[in-house]
Amino acid sequence: MVIRNDGKLLTPAARNPWYVLMTIAGAPSDPNDHETISKNRRFWNAWACSELKSQDRLEIAAKLGCALDEISLWSSEEKERVVLELGQRLPGTEIPCPSNAIDLRGLFFSGRMFSRGFVFPSAVLFKGSCFQDFTTFQGSQFRDIAGFEGVEFVANVDFRYVEFVQSAYFRGTSFNETGSFQGVAFQWNADFRGASFTSSGEFFGVVFNHEAYFQNTNFRLLANFDGAEFKGGGNFSNSQFGADAVFTGSVFAGSPWFEGCEFNGGVWFKKGSFMDLTSFENARFTKMVPEFFEREFYHGTVFSLQQENWPSEKATNAEVFKLLYSRLAQVMSDLHKPDDEQFFRRQEMRCKQVLEEPLPKLLLRLYGFVSDYGYSVTRPLALLSVVFVLGFLALAVGNCPAPGIDQSMQECGWGAMGLSFGNTFAFFGFGRLYFPSGFFEGLPAWLKVLGAGQTVLGVVLLFFLGLGLRNRFRLR
Repeated sequence: MVIRNDGKLLTPAARNPWYVLMTIAGAPSDPNDHETISKNRRFWNAWACSELKSQDRLEIAAKLGCALDEISLWSSEEKERVVLELGQRLPGTEIPCPSNAIDLRGLFFSGRMFSRGFVFPSAVLFKGSCFQDFTTFQGSQFRDIAGFEGVEFVANVDFRYVEFVQSAYFRGTSFNETGSFQGVAFQWNADFRGASFTSSGEFFGVVFNHEAYFQNTNFRLLANFDGAEFKGGGNFSNSQFGADAVFTGSVFAGSPWFEGCEFNGGVWFKKGSFMDLTSFENARFTKMVPEFFEREFYHGTVFSLQQENWPSEKATNAEVFKLLYSRLAQVMSDLHKPDDEQFFRRQEMRCKQVLEEPLPKLLLRLYGFVSDYGYSVTRPLALLSVVFVLGFLALAVGNCPAPGIDQSMQECGWGAMGLSFGNTFAFFGFGRLYFPSGFFEGLPAWLKVLGAGQTVLGVVLLFFLGLGLRNRFRLR
């Protein structure tokens, strides 16, 4: 028995009858030992296809790209060899039935595993097993359920061009080195929930014909879905992308979900399309703004509109970020989502602020502070209130004379309040309407300066208030 890192006992693969069937000609360690690898494939596939109809064999031979003779029934000599090997390695063991589940659970595969072009006719179960060295299933066909739940691949594993006819389960599987699924066809569900890719996860050119589940998956390095086709939904909710996430040219016919994901590298969705409801709600982009050039979007596309979920703009990245935010703003405009468009326009302005010379940078900073780049209603309204209150307090504390105003009104502060209001909102002409003729000419010089300042600030803040109302309530 072998003890796994988590304390679980594993059985050496050599004690398993199905493993013996997979290595009748021996367990090769050299990938160039083509003779042994081919013989093993012949022994296995002849057994795997022994209960299939002739038409099924023809289809399998066409998919594997091999001659029909390679999957034909064993000759008498081949059968004798199989019986001999089973008897020597596992005395008393009979040849398993191809229609029964292939039970490879809880095994320890100490050497390299070469299963290229193998046919698995029934459900194959690897749950909890450990592959210590390089493993390949390249070009194989799994005709029933493939269960790899909780498997640990210590070295590189190669699933390139495999066909999974039924559901494939990789839930909680650990890929300690590169996990390659290039060109794989998942005809039914593909379940990678909770899987961990310590190195690269290669899924370029993969076709997911049904649902693809990647919730809570951890991609520590490159996650490559270049050209992948998701004909069902693609759910990546709460997954971690430690480095670059490449979805260039990918097509999502079903709903893609990236809610709560964390992207810690570059994010490429260039070209391709989202053809159904798409959600990046609460997704965090810590290093790069995602690239969506030439991608088609579905109307129901949702992005996180919290600034803390987007990367900080710096002098080294502001120019690129500005272009990427501009693209996102354009997309939201095309989708008639004005709030989202305004958010990305504000992000674009923040990048522009970083790139500008000192004086324009100061003006942009003031623009952002006063009105959140033309979107806030509360900021200019609050600042208008501050201008009014400060003016009122200055007039009241200074006990300024107000010629023509009743003394009792001055003593209770109405005069100071009215004057501050008239100064702040001079645009409306309240001062000239309610204050007597010659009133302003008789004011002290400092009061005239205060009034002029309130008037200028009032006009500017009223403009930003109107701009915020227009943008916030979509007034065109």
